[in-house]
Amino acid sequence: MRSPNRPSCTHGFTLIEALIALIVLSLGLFGLMQVQMRVMAGASDTKTRTTAINLAQQKLEELRAGDYGDADLEQGTHSDSVPAEEGGTSDFAREWIVTDHSSPTYKAISITLTWTTPQQDERGEAFESATLTTYVAQSNFVELNPIGGPPSGSPELEPELEPEPEPEPEPEPEPEPEPESEAEPEPEPEPEPEPELVTYTCTCKFKNNPGYTLEAVSPSGNGQACCSANACQKNRPTAKNNELWSMTCTQRQK
Repeated sequence: MRSPNRPSCTHGFTLIEALIALIVLSLGLFGLMQVQMRVMAGASDTKTRTTAINLAQQKLEELRAGDYGDADLEQGTHSDSVPAEEGGTSDFAREWIVTDHSSPTYKAISITLTWTTPQQDERGEAFESATLTTYVAQSNFVELNPIGGPPSGSPELEPELEPEPEPEPEPEPEPEPEPESEAEPEPEPEPEPEPELVTYTCTCKFKNNPGYTLEAVSPSGNGQACCSANACQKNRPTAKNNELWSMTCTQRQK
């Protein structure tokens, strides 16, 4: 049984803990929002600066393509304005300064784009600018002559007469070919003589110590192949140890 004087155990968050967690979450979301705003402002500034440089480059190309004596290329300061493009937030003021030079003759053009973002207008900050510089010289067109033609203003030259071609020499008659001599018949090869049969007289020797062997003692040289131990074996009579006997064998002479 629970005692009536003992407080009961409860679970959950108090109001102070909930308020502290809400404040911490708000601070984190506020910092994240500031970072997001800075990223968006930086991207917008980069886009605006790129647009300004493109407008300056466009004006430079127009001045280069125009006449050298055009009013926009007279010495002095010229200006115009470019409204904000669709989706943009900045109006551009474009100003270019033309300076004439001699020796050699050319014009130096420096064009500057200025603009102010809405945030700068609210804060009263100065405008931003981008400047490009180029040089323009007068082009002198020269009439070109066709390839191989005489230069302009020079007297026409009479065409040179081609020399008459020399008569070609008559071709020499080709020598008649000599009659081919009949080829001599090749001599027939002589038949090789058949080797002669030679009969050798061999001296055989029987050895019974140690073991049973037969030895052909003579002759030596070419007849040694005929007088072999096998030949002695085939013609061996009943012999004693170290006994000699004679036999004949025949082989072809090499």
